Amino acid sequence: MKRELGHIPTYLELYLMGRSKSVGYRSEFGSYVGFLYWAELLTPYEGEMYVRHGAWLRDVEKTVMNKSYKMIVLLYMLERGEVHWMDSITPGEMASFFHTYLTEKEYRKRKDFSDKDKLALWEWNERAATRIEKLIIDMPMSMWSGAKGSMTRFEEGVFSLNVQVQDAEERALLYRWTKEICLYRLHAYFERGNPS
Repeated sequence: MKRELGHIPTYLELYLMGRSKSVGYRSEFGSYVGFLYWAELLTPYEGEMYVRHGAWLRDVEKTVMNKSYKMIVLLYMLERGEVHWMDSITPGEMASFFHTYLTEKEYRKRKDFSDKDKLALWEWNERAATRIEKLIIDMPMSMWSGAKGSMTRFEEGVFSLNVQVQDAEERALLYRWTKEICLYRLHAYFERGNPS
């Protein structure tokens, strides 16, 4: 694929065009970046950063997803760009993004927002905003931060990453890798059971 594309494929490109099942990279190497490290496709600096941040990459790669909610939280953080993606967030500030992401595509709404208690959340209003904020607190933020080995925290209504970077270059590289995993996981999750 690297020869065909002219660059190392992103995780999503590998998933969409590769011949191997992408879950194999996660189970065998801990993460897609772990596979790139093993295959000696990372620069020496990237290899050093992989060793330093492998726990975070494995957390993003392996956190259990019964719904898409954790990756939507992460996507919101990533959408703020490589300079601010690691800044902490609150459930209230991302409620509108969360709602829009799940309701703007019919297949997302049907898969993750059609439980009996969530049908009332399809229309954005003040009541829905309050319920979505509570949902974000109860599920993705509390569940992810409370999981064994999680590299996230949710304390006093603030969600943050338990990841330290030393400079802008390190933050940018981790941003790129994290975004690749997040986009891959969202695509793979919604593709299951979605014929289109």
